[in-house]
Amino acid sequence: MTPTFTTLRQKHPALRYRGYSLARQGDEVTATFLIDLEPGIDFRPTLTFSAPGYDDAALEPFLAHLGLVEVISYWKAACPKRVVIEGYKLSEEQIAWWRDLFLHGLGEFYFVNDIDPTIPDLISMESEGTKLLSSPIRPTRNGPLKELVLAAGGKDSSLALEMLASFNPNQQREVLILNPTRSARASAQIAGYADPLIVRRTIDPKLIALNAQGYLNGHTPFSAYLAFLGVMVADIHGCSSVIVSNERSASEENTIFHGLPVNHQYSKGIRFERRFREYVAQYLPGCSSYYSVIRPLYDLQVSALFARLAPQHLSSFRSCNVGQKDDRWCGACPKCAFVCITLAPFLSRERRVEIFGGEIFDAPAIVGALEELTGVRDHKPLECVGTLGESRDALVLTLARFEQEGHIPPTGLTSIAATLAERGELPSLEVARATLQAWSDEHELPPSYAQKLRALLSEAA
Repeated sequence: MTPTFTTLRQKHPALRYRGYSLARQGDEVTATFLIDLEPGIDFRPTLTFSAPGYDDAALEPFLAHLGLVEVISYWKAACPKRVVIEGYKLSEEQIAWWRDLFLHGLGEFYFVNDIDPTIPDLISMESEGTKLLSSPIRPTRNGPLKELVLAAGGKDSSLALEMLASFNPNQQREVLILNPTRSARASAQIAGYADPLIVRRTIDPKLIALNAQGYLNGHTPFSAYLAFLGVMVADIHGCSSVIVSNERSASEENTIFHGLPVNHQYSKGIRFERRFREYVAQYLPGCSSYYSVIRPLYDLQVSALFARLAPQHLSSFRSCNVGQKDDRWCGACPKCAFVCITLAPFLSRERRVEIFGGEIFDAPAIVGALEELTGVRDHKPLECVGTLGESRDALVLTLARFEQEGHIPPTGLTSIAATLAERGELPSLEVARATLQAWSDEHELPPSYAQKLRALLSEAA
């Protein structure tokens, strides 16, 4: 256990979640969450959204839950032993559910900061209140119900928007974007949604200041926040489904640490999706159904469908976290490496170079990332990337594309392939192509959408 972890826990014995305050300006609502790290530090993150005709009482169960997800980001700064939830009474089952999210959702945080997540007194969750943290069953809505699709400007959600339009062109939909980037707005617009629902979330700058002073920092289960946000926005706008774009690959862990599977994408995985659906059914009954529309597919398959079905998004989409604020591909990170290697089999070299601004397979940092992605060295990068197996499949398919087009492949790619071949770990071209037809029954898609998704794979065979 690191000295910083021990020192901070002694200095800050408890974190209190005191609920939230509301301010309204017309249809716009700003919720300020009240989170105090004892002694003497108060955090006040905010969430601003539109809620026309929706009263404060109806918002309460959603906002109270969103505040609990916010708590995770502020707890990790000092990892206090006690988390106290004021004003609400949580059942033992709810506390167990939230403790599980603190455990699995922060797996990468524990790993990076060398914190043993199995210590018995890691976190005690207490609730000091009488009000139940749940909502009554909602009455059946009148009129047509819509789908709410979460979009972020990457290939996954851009593909989802185009797929859903083809699956059911007459279905009414809303698109939700949190803290919109240029690419997210463009993705919605290209798909025909000129007026997406915009929500803005702020992080308390005190947290960033504490991190600069040496307080702990690390990855949090952001998609859990999006899940709770999605069901609230769906309820406000009369949507019966919350649709996200998390693929099969997101369920694979990066490594194992003290017996805990560490998954950078935990809250994008099937385990969280199913646990969240169960939680909502019990404590937010009558809310929208939540599921991922691309769950049966590997990320490699998503890239293949994206290149084929959504070419109009190729010049606009962005998936690089490093360059996101500047609306660019950094050309050096594991995410750039993975997106490029999975798209490369399905695009001409000229088109690929145009998208990424050059032949990034020549960059040493990209070669290093591909070595991690394919298991040549270290563990899978702590990023939103696919499985080790599909990264190897993508490498084989990419080399085949270079050969097909008559281009000499970059030496970094051939070197990785040679190493894998020596180990007996390089898949054949036949095996790699078979992955493009793979299907997982571990999903929560409506049967009609699952059938249409399978048909899309068959068309590409």
